[in-house]
Amino acid sequence: MSDVGRTYSGTVESFDEMHDERNKEAFLQHLAQRLGRPRRRMADVRPLRFTSHPWDGRYDHKTQDDLVDLFCKTLQSQGGQVWRVQTHHAWQQRLAEWVQQKQVRRAVLWRDARLEALNLPELLAEAGVEWHFWQADESTGHRRWIELAKEAQLGITWADAALAETGTVVMFSGPGKGRSVSLVPEVHLVFVHRRQIQGRLSDLMPRLRQCHRQGQLPSSINFVSGPSSSADIEMQIVKGVHGPRELAAVVLDWDEAVDWKE
Repeated sequence: MSDVGRTYSGTVESFDEMHDERNKEAFLQHLAQRLGRPRRRMADVRPLRFTSHPWDGRYDHKTQDDLVDLFCKTLQSQGGQVWRVQTHHAWQQRLAEWVQQKQVRRAVLWRDARLEALNLPELLAEAGVEWHFWQADESTGHRRWIELAKEAQLGITWADAALAETGTVVMFSGPGKGRSVSLVPEVHLVFVHRRQIQGRLSDLMPRLRQCHRQGQLPSSINFVSGPSSSADIEMQIVKGVHGPRELAAVVLDWDEAVDWKE
């Protein structure tokens, strides 16, 4: 028998794993003794049962305009830029001026039907911006596309939800929707439709629970509440250390008969 493992209860465990498990059990047993109670197991722990849910319905009395106002105000207070636009022409003109001001030469975009419906690739090309859809998969690999995101000055995504209370945009990763698009370039531009803005995180949870039940949870969910901000031990705020130094949210503030969730 190998000296690095042995058969135990139908499985093969390394001696290191068994040693760690014994240490864990000894520690928890000692802790229980110090607390003057028996050692508790997972089966002994009862799930919490709330008799009330004060977080539910907190924003039920708010109109959608109220939620949009709060989202814009909160995100701006956290260093984010907000373009609240009522027409296609308004954001298109703003975008053309903005990319010139920022001297954007390259952009990487989510492969998202909503962005394509806005003719965003064509608008970028007209502004002289070289653009690429994120399309990493098992056949092409991710390394090439991560390097492409590093070379881009601008990453463009579409939020899957937004939270007014915290000024947060929520993004689900998936095929054509790589995390690097919103994390690696220095500037992140995210589109969100007014109908997608909810009150707070608890309002989003039913949707996430449904995704979980259906086996459709994304590999990651990013919650972004402004540009990347870090503080050192002297509490000096530094932008852009762990993500984009700028975040701009384009709030499409009109009603259309379109499903903006997918």
